[in-house]
Amino acid sequence: LQVLLEKTSFRIRVLTKNADVGSDGWIEFLAKHKDRFIIGLSTGSLDDDWSRKMELGTSRPSERFAALANLQKAGVPTFGMLCPVFPDMLEDGSIEKMIDLINPNLVEHIWAEPYNARANWRLVRDSYAPGSQAFEWFTNVYEHRMTPLWSKYATDLYRRLHAHAVKGEWVNKLRYLLYEDKITAADSMEFRGLEGVLLQSKPGEDGYSQNPNIMSLQLQEIGR
Repeated sequence: LQVLLEKTSFRIRVLTKNADVGSDGWIEFLAKHKDRFIIGLSTGSLDDDWSRKMELGTSRPSERFAALANLQKAGVPTFGMLCPVFPDMLEDGSIEKMIDLINPNLVEHIWAEPYNARANWRLVRDSYAPGSQAFEWFTNVYEHRMTPLWSKYATDLYRRLHAHAVKGEWVNKLRYLLYEDKITAADSMEFRGLEGVLLQSKPGEDGYSQNPNIMSLQLQEIGR
C-alpha cells in the first residue's frame, strides 16, 4: 500500500476478511491518508462458529464488524461488502441485522451478492449439519439442479435488501450484484425498476440481458 501511495495517484480500494485492518496500527496509517483509501470487510454471515469451519484463516464475522466500526470512528472511508450472503441469512431477520452492523449511513456504498454456482458448493454445504435446511438447499440447488430455488433466494435477498434500504433512506448506496440468467419469469417482476441492481451475466450482442424477462425490464427503463 505504501508503494501505491508513492507511485500512483489512485484512490485505493482495499477489500479484506482480516480484522487487523481495524487495529490501532492500521488505523493510524490509514487515517493519515483518508483521501487515498476506502476500506471494506467482506462478510456474508453472522455465525462465528460456522465461519470458523468454512472460512479458514480469516477473522470471525464479529471481528470484521468491529474492525469496520473502528475504521468509521476514525473517519476512514469505508464501504459495505455483503458477499456472498448465504441462504440461511434470510431467516429470523438476520440479513437486516447484518446490514445494520455495517452502519449504512457511514459507508459510501453497500455491495451485496447472493451465493452463485461455484466449484466449492459441496464444501459450503458440508459446513452445515446434514439434514438442516441449508444443507438440503445446497443439495437441491446444485446437485438436483432445482434452479427456481436459487431464483427465489436471490430474489428474496434483493427484496429484503431493497426494503431495508428504502426504510433507511440509503437506497442510492445499494449495489446488488446479480447473475440474472437463472431468474425465473415470476421472480423477475420483483426487480422492476432494477434499482440498485448491477447485472453480471454475459449480455447478448445487443447489450441487453439474455434473460428475456430481465431484458424486458431494461427496455421498460429506457421507455422502449
